[in-house]
Amino acid sequence: MPEEKGSVVAENLEAPVFAVPQKHLETPHTNIEKEANPMADDKLRQVCNDPNENCAECCAIFTDEELREAFGYQEEVATCQCHDICVPDVKLICVEELTHETPIPGIDSVVGCRGGRNITGLLTLESCRVFCAQETLVQTGDMACLQVDNEVGIEVILSVEVNGETVFLVIRDTIEFECEFTEFHEFPSGDSFQDTPEDRAAFMDIIKFIDGSCKTIIIESCEVENTENPRVVVELKVIDKLWKHENLLVSAIRPYPDNITVKQVFNALHEIQPCSNNNG
Repeated sequence: MPEEKGSVVAENLEAPVFAVPQKHLETPHTNIEKEANPMADDKLRQVCNDPNENCAECCAIFTDEELREAFGYQEEVATCQCHDICVPDVKLICVEELTHETPIPGIDSVVGCRGGRNITGLLTLESCRVFCAQETLVQTGDMACLQVDNEVGIEVILSVEVNGETVFLVIRDTIEFECEFTEFHEFPSGDSFQDTPEDRAAFMDIIKFIDGSCKTIIIESCEVENTENPRVVVELKVIDKLWKHENLLVSAIRPYPDNITVKQVFNALHEIQPCSNNNG
């Protein structure tokens, strides 16, 4: 088996064992060299035992000198072990590519005969962000247990010069779309569903065990169209994921000694909330 760069092969440990590399060295050092040179860097004693190479990427991070300091690792020796964890495990994925256009209301210049105002200044895009997101599993009607209704709230801030002063225009809009069962793929197989009685039943059998959802939202572009019909055009990619609470065995290392770990969700000013809480 090829030896990893920057690794230490100890006589009393099964390979591979990762150690902190020294920046000025291009070749691996071993514990034999360490014994021959007692003045060698003590940081080479930081090792990560990974006999089956299940934690190679994590061991590389654990034994990196700069990353250890940056992440506050204190353990000198870590061992790749099997851990029993309870986590959301994704079962179904739907991917949607969306283009959304929002007309821009007039804020200066001439009042038309039908009311409203036309913008004469050049609009500048200041920011474009997601301010809310939510989804609901349809449970009534023809698509009961076969469709997920999604909402993504987009906030756009524009600026325009009006009478020599900069005016900011805030636009909030909600994009709604559906993920039907034929648009979902099973993870990790990638298998899809056809609009047949058999596949409908198969999808509904999976939904019975689904506990929740999460979505990944990518704003691929956000542009202002300064034409006779000014508007904001937002292109999104939304990856909707349905998961179930699962008990899994995973290979991992623990870089910290015994400790208390606390999870906390940031407050409403920072959290991406359901769109029903952002109707203002």
